Amino acid sequence: MPDSNDVESIIPAIRQASRELVRELDLLDAPHGECTMADCHALIELGRHGVLTSAQLGRHLRLEKSTISRKLARLEDRGLVKSRRDRNDGRYKRLGLAGPGRTQLKRINKASDRRVSDALALLTPAEREKVLEGFQLYVDALARSGLRGAARTRRMRRSDNADIAFIVRTVMMEFDLAQKGFAYFDSEVDRMYEHSRAPRSAYFVATIGDRIVGGAGIAPLNAGPDDTCELQKMYLLPAARGRGLGKQLLERCLKAARAAGFRQCYLETMPQLTTARALYERAGFEAIPERLGNTGHPNCQNHYLMSLES
Repeated sequence: MPDSNDVESIIPAIRQASRELVRELDLLDAPHGECTMADCHALIELGRHGVLTSAQLGRHLRLEKSTISRKLARLEDRGLVKSRRDRNDGRYKRLGLAGPGRTQLKRINKASDRRVSDALALLTPAEREKVLEGFQLYVDALARSGLRGAARTRRMRRSDNADIAFIVRTVMMEFDLAQKGFAYFDSEVDRMYEHSRAPRSAYFVATIGDRIVGGAGIAPLNAGPDDTCELQKMYLLPAARGRGLGKQLLERCLKAARAAGFRQCYLETMPQLTTARALYERAGFEAIPERLGNTGHPNCQNHYLMSLES
């Protein structure tokens, strides 16, 4: 066995194990006839998220615009995917699974689950935990190693809409918050740039190199006092955490709130978002017993308020 303390010595073994994993599992290709591996990935993402734009699906699959357009055209021709124009903005097409696509996805998931189940059955409970932990560590390290460059924040651009929607929904799924009563289903998630153009509103994105990895914004608190804004849609991808971007985003939001004349900033969050809550508290947010205004997120359990007057 190679020395685990010597990175160079284990690279060939890791690469070989990765190739063997793909060959052995082949979870998304061979068992499904005409459905290629890439097609199955597209069906799985649409099944997870329900409805996506082509740009958002491209972000999930890490495919260029021209490639995702050809793929979607093929899936629509086969009747697996259906599309419609967005009711609020005709420039966007909303994509979802058609009936045959849902049927195909069930077959994919059934075959994939069975293949994994058969393998895990050969392991002890402790070994299964090691497999899960190892997968999570490896995937996280791959994601973090792919982010290179300076960590910065800037104002949002219209072209950032798909990236921000991807980030919001990805993080909410990470914390099991892809449910009604949370931001996952907010209509503005797909059009945060347009939402941020409203009076006394702003939205900022966090970048590492040329990749967008997070965002946060402020807007008047709906049905709240005129002097109170809400901190909205503050999320960072897991691989981007720990580089100070959360603090940068929060500082830019609070600066924009003061410039817009707000005297207080309100936010809602959940108990499991421990790192975010610690950041808010360090910045000066204080927990309050009841929610303010009407954010549309009745399931949020933690409520904070911060004075913006120095």
